[in-house]
Amino acid sequence: MPEERIVVMMPFGSNRELRIVRRSMLEYLRIKHIIQRSESPSDRNLTLSIKVVNIQNGNIPSEAISEILQADTTICLLTEHNLNVVFELAIRCLRDVPILIVEEELRHQLPIYLAGQAIIRYEIPEKVLQTIDRLAEETDQELNWETAVPSELAQSVDLHDRELLSKLRQARHDHDRLRGRRSPIREQMLRYSTDEAIASVVKRGLYKRWETYYPCSTVEVQWKSRSDVSRYSENDINGAARVIDFNNRFSDLYDFEANVCDQSSLTLGFLLDRIRPYLEDPAAFEKDQDRLTRRIVFEQGYAQTRVAMRISEDHPIEAMRGRSFLPCLVGKDLHLHALNPALPHRIYLIILYADVTSLTGRRRYRRKETRNVSAG
Repeated sequence: MPEERIVVMMPFGSNRELRIVRRSMLEYLRIKHIIQRSESPSDRNLTLSIKVVNIQNGNIPSEAISEILQADTTICLLTEHNLNVVFELAIRCLRDVPILIVEEELRHQLPIYLAGQAIIRYEIPEKVLQTIDRLAEETDQELNWETAVPSELAQSVDLHDRELLSKLRQARHDHDRLRGRRSPIREQMLRYSTDEAIASVVKRGLYKRWETYYPCSTVEVQWKSRSDVSRYSENDINGAARVIDFNNRFSDLYDFEANVCDQSSLTLGFLLDRIRPYLEDPAAFEKDQDRLTRRIVFEQGYAQTRVAMRISEDHPIEAMRGRSFLPCLVGKDLHLHALNPALPHRIYLIILYADVTSLTGRRRYRRKETRNVSAG
């Protein structure tokens, strides 16, 4: 069954006294129980995964930001002045506006950028507050951020917290209805996406501004997502990997007109088709390139070429005939999406073709007749 990821952002204070820590946990477990009870239309076919973001209790900041951005729904509780929660709220607003539950006296202090957003008034009914205070004192009962909601707290919430339950159910329904719409803040940020800015610089032509001595190219791989933390799958790739920048020696090697060829057609498949007729052992070269692609592109590792491109005497450009080139990965740069690492992003590879003719020996290709010599 599909999963809906819900992340709660709330203040926990700086007091490390056990009773205060337990009280913070119980306040979160109260909200968690209400979320579980506030079924939205989408919940009927979903498993809910509810987590709290708490830097002071083990979350690494980079992981916390990733959790906030990748969550399907976020709920932000503003019950005191807390810069961590304000920062987390700002991060999430790059994607959409969270469901806001705010202490009444803080409503007028919200940033003007949140004007017009639906806000749920935060309060704890007296009976529920008494239950939380009592359970916070009972230190013999184990509590943690992943524990099940204590039955006594769940019963108290079910009896006395119906107003918050009703408002949160409506807020989640509205959130589902608006899901997928970009926030105005995000629209502005996308105009200045780091990923897009770097891509535009790369596409302007590094090699046209530099004097280069070997065939060089920049390869772009576009990804729709990353389905596994350690590697990509073929389903993740968005179209074919393609060369987006190159020098004249590269176009000479692959035998295409740099000024005429449509750059969008410079896929790796197109280039292999161009060079295959001029390779002395195309099968061995392509097999080695498949190995490199798996290791470098899909597994995000490093590997070295084992099979050189030995160019035959049939190559139309005389300077390329009889030479050997070894494609070398010089550098690799991963550009995650500026707002969400799980969204489409790119990888750039810089490839240099080292001339290794002196190592492999310059070969003059001559067709020779062969005779079958039978024994005896």
